[in-house]
Amino acid sequence: MYPANSDQYWEAQDALHKRSKVLVGQHWAAIKALATALWARDWLPQVPVAKCREKHIEGEEVVNLLRQYGISATEKSGRV
Repeated sequence: MYPANSDQYWEAQDALHKRSKVLVGQHWAAIKALATALWARDWLPQVPVAKCREKHIEGEEVVNLLRQYGISATEKSGRV
């Protein structure tokens, strides 16, 4: 959007950083609840394939969890 290293670029970066901090602050309880739910899950696959292991939460659970914090989300697939 702006040339790299221009004043406009750095001003936009600063504005985005400030907005991100505000959003995280506003939604910290929901972020923490999602992280807690995710870390409570087992690693998949149980026996690692190569170096790839993951945790996931089903979309419906994410939608329901966010709803508890007044955040409306829609489920588009079975995995989030």
